[in-house]
Amino acid sequence: MKKWFAILFMVSFFLAAGAFYYEGAPEKVAADEEQVKETDQQQEMDSTDSSQENSEQPVTEVTTDSDNNSETAEESEAGQINSETEQSQKTPASNEKKEIKDTIEIDGTVYVLIMDESKYPNITHLIEAARKYNAKLYGIQNSDVFAVVKDGKAISHFSVGGMSVLPEHAEFAKIKLSEYKGIAHNIDLVNETKAKVTVEWSSSAFYSVEYKDGWIVIYYN
Repeated sequence: MKKWFAILFMVSFFLAAGAFYYEGAPEKVAADEEQVKETDQQQEMDSTDSSQENSEQPVTEVTTDSDNNSETAEESEAGQINSETEQSQKTPASNEKKEIKDTIEIDGTVYVLIMDESKYPNITHLIEAARKYNAKLYGIQNSDVFAVVKDGKAISHFSVGGMSVLPEHAEFAKIKLSEYKGIAHNIDLVNETKAKVTVEWSSSAFYSVEYKDGWIVIYYN
């Protein structure tokens, strides 16, 4: 009898323990599900924050690159403007140098370049003669005194009624005085013999050619 009572008591104990476990199990499961949900939500929030940070970072880099490019472009334009300004400032200096080259000093006297027929229409024949000999015509301002320069050297001087020319450049005298009959032959004759030649058509029409102090000197009217 006591044995059966003990058996019934043990069975009742285990049934009670099983009923206790069964009733407590849902709370544990519910707690686990809530923890899982909270964990999932936390992971989603972390993932969202991470994705936002990642999505914002390229924008910042692009903006920075754009700003850098903009600054670089502005610096480039500023450099170009400065370069153009410096170039424009240098241009007048170049023009001044060019104007200085348009004068030459001969025996202490300054001569000005005269090769523009539009500015000096009354002496076009003299300009053409110098150009034909590949030389340049210079003159003293406000005077009728001229010099012909070739390769930086004065090869001839002339004024009204007379001229002198270096013997090696006698060809220029022939070009300038080509309207005088026979003068080319007589210039060659004087250049070879150093003799003096005079030709007269009348008391008011003549020319003479002679060699003097290393120059061929010619007078004409």
